[in-house]
Amino acid sequence: MKDIDELLWFQELYLRFSKPLVQLSCRAGIELEISKEIMQQAFYYLLVNYDELKVWHPNLIGWLIKTNSNLIKKELGSARRKHEIPLADWLDAPTEDHYHFPLRDILPAGLSERHKEILALCYEDQLSYREIAARMNITEGYVGVLLGRARQEFKKLYESENTRFGRGISFFS
Repeated sequence: MKDIDELLWFQELYLRFSKPLVQLSCRAGIELEISKEIMQQAFYYLLVNYDELKVWHPNLIGWLIKTNSNLIKKELGSARRKHEIPLADWLDAPTEDHYHFPLRDILPAGLSERHKEILALCYEDQLSYREIAARMNITEGYVGVLLGRARQEFKKLYESENTRFGRGISFFS
């Protein structure tokens, strides 16, 4: 941009379109200060690329508006990724699920207490065999045996209950 006429044209363009471009950003939900920055960035791109654009682009005003729109989209995209929920809001949230029933309470009544305990430790507390063995004072190998027996007993009780009530439902093959 070397010619004084071009500088005057640019100044007139800025005076004419700066406010509508800021309003466009604000209508998209962007804060006023950020909207002003977007508009200034669009004009900066026009100023930097003016010599090339005036040769090949027939509508510089349209290019400016489109550039501003693209910058708005970019800002909205980045703003979506910035939304955070403050940790303080989550600290007061209840940590227990009031609709959760402990596994020990919903296992069939005919299941032995030892089998209920090992199933609950494995599936509800999600403990490893080593942790279960330490808690029950048994070996890790016996944990596997006891867990297999508990599953078999549960399967038998569950299937007999379903056939007794005529449901015909089975989760086991």
